[in-house]
Amino acid sequence: MKVLQQIIQIFALVLVANISLANSTPGVNNSIFDQFSFQEMLEIDLNLNMEEVFGNRKNQEKHKAVLSFNDKSGVAQTWNIKVALRGKFRRTRCDNLAPLKLHFSKDDLFDAGLAKFNDLKLVNECMEDSKDSKQLLLREYLAYKLYNQITEESFRVQFLKINYIDNQTGNVRTEYGFVIEDTAQLRARIDASKIEKQFNANQNKFKQDQIKLMSVFQYMIANPDWSLNRNHNVKIFLQDEKFIAVPYDFDFSGIVNAPYVKLNPELGIANQTDRVFLGFENHTEDLTKEMEIFYLKKPLLIQTIKDCETLKGRNRREMIRFINSFYFESETFRLPLQKNKVPTLGE
Repeated sequence: MKVLQQIIQIFALVLVANISLANSTPGVNNSIFDQFSFQEMLEIDLNLNMEEVFGNRKNQEKHKAVLSFNDKSGVAQTWNIKVALRGKFRRTRCDNLAPLKLHFSKDDLFDAGLAKFNDLKLVNECMEDSKDSKQLLLREYLAYKLYNQITEESFRVQFLKINYIDNQTGNVRTEYGFVIEDTAQLRARIDASKIEKQFNANQNKFKQDQIKLMSVFQYMIANPDWSLNRNHNVKIFLQDEKFIAVPYDFDFSGIVNAPYVKLNPELGIANQTDRVFLGFENHTEDLTKEMEIFYLKKPLLIQTIKDCETLKGRNRREMIRFINSFYFESETFRLPLQKNKVPTLGE
């Protein structure tokens, strides 16, 4: 009997320890982002001083705001957060509201039993009063979702209907946008480490298969707006003692086809939907393994687009045609203008 009591006591101590550990180190997939991600489009209220936040595009300060939404159980959640303007091109060039970063309190997240990942990037519609603005935003959002189908080493996103409530006037402005997973949560998910920005890093320092796969994806969506050498629109992490690169910012890609894009003449492309390979040049000599993955994933890519009910039929058909065109043209990979050779797969 005494032995049984000791076993019960030990079991109780282990159980308490496990509960304590669970409360002190919430799971990597139990974050505020995960609270958002349970349906195609989530409606949120963002209560803030509109003039204070958006009135000055050079504003670097964080401002108080209140974010509210109903979670997947229908329970109303309200969070006191801070918001700040972010971005470069869209912050200065977009006619509409500048993009934001949403900062949650780590203490508040801890008290709610959530992981510490507290920074979410919010992408807004770029063009004001345009019937196509929401559709362009959806197309960029879907570019992230497509890459999610290719690899877990990718940023997750959640589409939003945002009610901006001015706490000074009570006026409500409804816009659409999407939030991007906290970079720290991505690193934790894929077991990668943060490193300082890497410029002109030697090719041998990168995980070759991962870079090939990422480069082929960028080629598929015809994204000319990224660079490993300049660390532009890619996050570089350390994984298994090698560099990997995770892409973001797809609004300049051909699959989005935004009207505000300006072509780079150095790339030698005449049209926004033209494809050019911007990965390591020698990788084009053998992309057989990567293309096998893309052929295997093709039905999932197409279905991801079809499943987006918020995307209008014309845009859905255009995106599917664009994906199909990649497979029709996948025997060769076009290099930038300064490269004379356009190699064939496997030659």
